Amino acid sequence: MVTHLVFSPQLDPGTSFGVFAASEAFFWRLSLAIGVTFLLLCGLAAQFRSLFDRMGRWGKATLMLAFAGTAVTFAHEWGQIFFLREVALVAPQALDTLEDQAGFNLFDLESAIAASLFMLGWVAFVIALWRSRVVARRGPLLVLAGFVLIPVLTLALPGLWGAALGNAVLCAGWMVLGYDLTGVAEE
Repeated sequence: MVTHLVFSPQLDPGTSFGVFAASEAFFWRLSLAIGVTFLLLCGLAAQFRSLFDRMGRWGKATLMLAFAGTAVTFAHEWGQIFFLREVALVAPQALDTLEDQAGFNLFDLESAIAASLFMLGWVAFVIALWRSRVVARRGPLLVLAGFVLIPVLTLALPGLWGAALGNAVLCAGWMVLGYDLTGVAEE
């Protein structure tokens, strides 16, 4: 929540991508995002054994998909902070040239794969959790609401505030889900 409510609104989406990626807010936002993504990976790994037997085939597949999507997103964010930001600091015009290419390139594809796999994995996983009644519905509902609100609020609110608020709902869902899953692991 801090990542999106404090640092995302400081980013100016109207600047060139090179300036955007070289900013301190981008660095801190990504640093916290890497930490959160790592914690999500650890949380999924910790729950793997207790959930794996309770969720059936579909649930097992969604758990593995959420883990894979989170791992790919972690790798994507790692590359952004340690490579992309360095390019932005040293040669922002090169980054701008890459970003301004017409059409869909491999740079765009890598981001699209990470974001799609992450969202698909988590949406499928929380739906499987909901259907299996392993946890109360409030956590899965908040996660689903967050994924829906991010694009809706991004279009409705100025700057990056919409995305920040949608992500706050998503993060609240993960916190509730984590709390509820702690009880499942102890059973």
